[in-house]
Amino acid sequence: MELKSYLRFVWRWLWLIVLLGAIAGVIGSVNVSQKTLLYASTAKLLVNQDQGRFAAPSPTLEDLRARERFSLTVMEVMQTRTVLAEVLTNLGLEQELPLGTLLSRVSTEPMPGTEVFTLEVLDTDRDRAKLLTAEIIQVFQLRERDLLDNPFAQASSLIVVEQPFASWSPVSPNIARDTILAVVIGILLALVIAFLRDYFDDSLGGGGDMERRLGTAPLAEIGTIKGATPAARLITRSDPYAPDAETYRMFRSYVDSFPSEQPLHTLVVTSPDPQAGKSITAANLAVALAQTGRRVVLVDADLRKPSLHDYFGLSNDTGLSTLLASESASVGAYLRPTGVERLRLLAAGPTSLQPAQLLGSEAFAALLGRLRAEADLIIFDTPSLLSVVDASLLVEHADATLLVARATPVGPAWLGRLLSFRHAPSTPAPLLSQAFEQLQQARASILGVLLNDVSGQRRHDLRYYSKLRRRQTPVRPRVAEGEAEGKVTAAVNHGASPLASKTGD
Repeated sequence: MELKSYLRFVWRWLWLIVLLGAIAGVIGSVNVSQKTLLYASTAKLLVNQDQGRFAAPSPTLEDLRARERFSLTVMEVMQTRTVLAEVLTNLGLEQELPLGTLLSRVSTEPMPGTEVFTLEVLDTDRDRAKLLTAEIIQVFQLRERDLLDNPFAQASSLIVVEQPFASWSPVSPNIARDTILAVVIGILLALVIAFLRDYFDDSLGGGGDMERRLGTAPLAEIGTIKGATPAARLITRSDPYAPDAETYRMFRSYVDSFPSEQPLHTLVVTSPDPQAGKSITAANLAVALAQTGRRVVLVDADLRKPSLHDYFGLSNDTGLSTLLASESASVGAYLRPTGVERLRLLAAGPTSLQPAQLLGSEAFAALLGRLRAEADLIIFDTPSLLSVVDASLLVEHADATLLVARATPVGPAWLGRLLSFRHAPSTPAPLLSQAFEQLQQARASILGVLLNDVSGQRRHDLRYYSKLRRRQTPVRPRVAEGEAEGKVTAAVNHGASPLASKTGD
């Protein structure tokens, strides 16, 4: 199970891993290509210690340790400033090659189990690297007695086993190695970013993420619905063959199979936070259920910030608030046709200063009874559940409640939202859990959770429904109530509405 979780984590953030790995690889490759090319000249040397006091026929353990120390001493002395400064003076390279640079380019490496070691010199010129190597050996051999303070030595203890040889191709920088290293660093950086985001971010990333965090799966997932106006985002009318439109229509099965003694007649659509997309969900859900043959009344019970009238291009001069103020008024006079057969809208009406008092009044309870006679299903769009008390008052009268949450996009969409200053925030998982607890305490029947703005969903369905669109013969829409199911008015088809305005939900 753990391995499966890790693989799911990597798959979810594969786009970021590939992106940062590619960027790091390109940067590393460009950076390496701008470095100075260096050639290596190497020589193999032997420290001959069979002279002086080391020439004893039976060396003790201390003598062997001394031999080892002497070999290491030779290797270090050959890299000192004294030797290298004289090398530069002898070759006349004091101006061309700084002593500090040469110090960083000279190294020695012992060969394990032997008294042989390798002297390596790096330089931008192949021939000069070879010349520097030979000169270092010669200077050390000439000055060994003084450098090592060994007056007993009759000859130099340094023997050249292999003459200096310079490589024909540059050894530094190693473009392949450094590029691969940069890619690995980019991948590790992506994993760290992904881990920190998953660890500290409590927003929902889709159905699998919701099930992992809360232990329950969403009832349905809706992708990102785009449109310049609310009317254009009414996808069940403007694009009835879209996968998301079909998902809304599938709610008929959820409504029919809802476990209750009586058929589900009233449904409250609410959300934990204000910008989860509850209004667009209520509007599309009402259209979709009406298209399946039900008589639906859509009620805008958000008396603080009404928006449903914008989705259907209607005015908000009268509605629920005025109907509650006039108990004797006929309900049918306030139910407006929407251009969708079997769907009528009860707008919110003028904004009320005391919306909670109106929704909790006996007049509202009486109105609800009259509304039941007008439709098979009544859908209420309410303010967010955890922000104000309005939704809690409506839940008491409803047969079921649908919670709406906004998911965190995955893939490149997450990066786009992160860099954008104009986006709706995602619903935090603790906030959704709190909404669940509040509804359970109120003993409300919860239909389920609908996730909005889920990215990367049903790509195979998109191809299937795009074929259905192409098979349909274009028909000029008729502007009349009661038109055939699935057809739309010209105004909505073009995303235009004379009264449509920007809405935050």
